[in-house]
Amino acid sequence: MKNIIAIVLFVCVAFTSCTNKISTYQTQFIFNDAQTILEGKGDRVIFNSFMQLLNQTPVGADVYISIYMFDDVELAHAINNAKHRGVNVHIQVDQSRESSLECNQEVISILNKEFSDFTVLNNATKSSINHNKFALFSEISKDGHNYQNIVFQTSSNFMDESTYKFQDAQVFQSEILYGAYRDYFKKINAFSKSGSMLDFEYYTATDSALNLSVQFYPKRSKGKNHKGDCLIDIMDQIDLDNEGELLVNMSAWTGTRKSIFSKLKEIAASDIELTVITKSSNSKVVLEQLALVEQAGANVIILDYYGTPKQNTHMKVLTFKGAINNKPACFVVSGTHNITNNALRYNNETLLYFTDAMVYDIYNKFHTDLLKNYHNL
Repeated sequence: MKNIIAIVLFVCVAFTSCTNKISTYQTQFIFNDAQTILEGKGDRVIFNSFMQLLNQTPVGADVYISIYMFDDVELAHAINNAKHRGVNVHIQVDQSRESSLECNQEVISILNKEFSDFTVLNNATKSSINHNKFALFSEISKDGHNYQNIVFQTSSNFMDESTYKFQDAQVFQSEILYGAYRDYFKKINAFSKSGSMLDFEYYTATDSALNLSVQFYPKRSKGKNHKGDCLIDIMDQIDLDNEGELLVNMSAWTGTRKSIFSKLKEIAASDIELTVITKSSNSKVVLEQLALVEQAGANVIILDYYGTPKQNTHMKVLTFKGAINNKPACFVVSGTHNITNNALRYNNETLLYFTDAMVYDIYNKFHTDLLKNYHNL
């Protein structure tokens, strides 16, 4: 498992346009190496994948980058170099609160050499942030083929310490979702400059060819909270009287989303095999609630955030295989959405919802290897 995990889901089918050879991009899912992370070492595989895409972007093409925490100097210089050689790079670096103001300071000074007016803030509340971690590529060129409308989505901030945590990333081609992400980028810029994110209108976009829907946050409409909790809505689909497996690998939790804990207890007590992975740096309230989930029947793994070496997850993933409406079904949830109230109601976030069996198998393999390595420590 020491190698890059980049798994192709779709057969590449090329076609020719009038002037360029435009090809279908092979969807990839990338994880940093579980054993490396458990040993307290860093793995830059996700950063390397981003920089490879950036280096493959031709002059005149567009790149849109939206990032929360950013202190990795190598990535900053790579972005500057792309801009300098003629790529139309558009970037958002969060400056919403003290954590990002402090973390991003050095990188902002580097980016200032090529960019101006690229910082954004989320002004919904004092603690709200632009928590996004995505990049869009209007076109890349690789091995004699041109690929358009490429989306790079990850759980990872652009920080050196992010390479020491469990992370995932997806790279896929979709004209529909590329356009939705680009519109989201522009809306964030507009709200940052002249409006309140409290007035953001939550929306979704779906590419049925990829069996993928993306939700764009905060979950608000007409200046108010929009409907219920997205994760509850997803878990409510599960048939609890049929056998199945639900795994939750979640970085950050708060006690404010109490219904999540109630739902997990209900699932743990059902015919569903529930596994929860998180870290010990979560609050006492959260850890107490997860202990109750464990008592209800779940397998709860609390990574030792304060140990030597430190164990840490930064993923925001749910995987399920079982039954929905008495029919075999599976899903994978990923993106940037933690189990916090800010993630639901105030932050700029993305949530990806896959309903493809091959995607489930990819994530299941990663977690099987992760748990095997964890138990072999």
